[in-house]
Amino acid sequence: MAIEKAREQVAALIGANRNSGGSESDNQAIIGSALAYMAKGKHIITSSIEHPAVLNTCRYLEERLGFEVTCVPVDK
Repeated sequence: MAIEKAREQVAALIGANRNSGGSESDNQAIIGSALAYMAKGKHIITSSIEHPAVLNTCRYLEERLGFEVTCVPVDK
């Protein structure tokens, strides 16, 4: 019960859905890694079938921070 209450409180504090988490985790991991390694280059390679959270984060990095994003198609 304490964990559920804490989730509700944190979600209310940051304006998030208390049941969310995966998309935010993807976002934080990708942006954190991109910024940490930015000095080595600003190129991200992902696949075209990634979760929208991943693709949207890559698009954000491309549009806002000038990263080059290559979205590789998938076949058999």
